[in-house]
Amino acid sequence: MSIQVAAFHVPARWGTVGIEHEVTRQMINVMLERDRQHVHRWPRLMTARTAAAYCDERSPYAFRRAVGSLWPRPVRIPGKGERWLKEDLDLAIDRLAQKAVRDAADLL
Repeated sequence: MSIQVAAFHVPARWGTVGIEHEVTRQMINVMLERDRQHVHRWPRLMTARTAAAYCDERSPYAFRRAVGSLWPRPVRIPGKGERWLKEDLDLAIDRLAQKAVRDAADLL
């Protein structure tokens, strides 16, 4: 038996404790998966949610925590807020890939 909550099925054995967390997690996963399905049309300017999906981070929160260390800082657009440039994200990904190759070479 399961409970229908916001179009998501949550096992009844969970009771009411944890339902909101699980529903929120499932909703975030649905939104991120929807973004991942549109890989062929990533915008040049991305919100944190879109940038997180582009970089395959677990959530926008996880993406924001890594901004400044792993991911580039956003640009601020008046009236729009923070946006990440696709080119900046691509450069960061390229640097990560190059670092991984160098680290692997050092092990040999």
